[in-house]
Amino acid sequence: MTARRRFIASSALALSSALAPLLARAQAPARNVTIGILNFGDAPKAGAPPEPITVALRGLGYVEGRNVRYIRRYAGGKRDAYAMLAAAILREPVDVVYTPGSDIAQAFKAAGPRVPIVFTASDDPVASGLVETLARPGGMFTGVTLMSPELAGKRLELLKIALPALRRVAILYDPQHNASYMADMQAAAQRMDVAFLPVRVDEPTGFPAAFDTATKYRADAMFVEPNRFTLIYTRRLGELAIQHRIAAISAYDTFAHAGGLLAYGARYEEQAVRAAALIDRIVKGARPADLPVEQPTRFVLVVNQRTAKALGLTLPESLLLRADEVIE
Repeated sequence: MTARRRFIASSALALSSALAPLLARAQAPARNVTIGILNFGDAPKAGAPPEPITVALRGLGYVEGRNVRYIRRYAGGKRDAYAMLAAAILREPVDVVYTPGSDIAQAFKAAGPRVPIVFTASDDPVASGLVETLARPGGMFTGVTLMSPELAGKRLELLKIALPALRRVAILYDPQHNASYMADMQAAAQRMDVAFLPVRVDEPTGFPAAFDTATKYRADAMFVEPNRFTLIYTRRLGELAIQHRIAAISAYDTFAHAGGLLAYGARYEEQAVRAAALIDRIVKGARPADLPVEQPTRFVLVVNQRTAKALGLTLPESLLLRADEVIE
């Protein structure tokens, strides 16, 4: 088992390195390209690691300062800044725009873009109106969808394996996030005879009160909806879960790495690699209307054993054997 865990950990760490040679085989762009990027958070501090999308694009031959220029804008955590920033990017001579999230993509849709928009981390781009169908987007938008809401039952099943006596589960959600996590998780909870408590959080400052509410409800576990706030403040959420002795699961592997007990979903870095390939095809002449929205090819289960020990949990061997990565 120990050797297997070492293998899993080393495989996960080697993922980006393994993808790089494959991407490097692609032909570099024949002309200089300008790519717009609108991010939800603050501008990174000096020395911060590069964005996954620019790492993936570099693997395809797009080298900043040589043949690609990025026009970056940051919303500073304010959703009401999207429209203004999206319009500002579209006034620039951009060839394509990358948006990490369907909510940001909506701001570009409202602006009536005349350039292609490639998105990632979109839960349901058809329901949100970004594309006509996954197979034939039919407009200026294409990208990568997480297909995450459909995994509600699987995540609840994993929680029940970790906590066989699970009776009450809370879901930490943002009312402005348009995914169907709430309905899907509620349906899964009813099927599995688990009581369900929605806990609303409008701002990150509401996290402590949300955990207090879950504790008063005597929730055994919590599903943390993957949205803007929970992605940025994953470490804080992990700390609060341990403090309140609540087993928490979310979609991104980054959640378990930041202290959450479990994560089950697609790896965010892999989404960036696939989005970069779409951008490359568009730059070389493909129309977004003809490029199918891509779906995850695999979902990974990440288990944080350190968090389990902090919560006083002994995770069953069956769960550890199912894990793609075990953090110890």
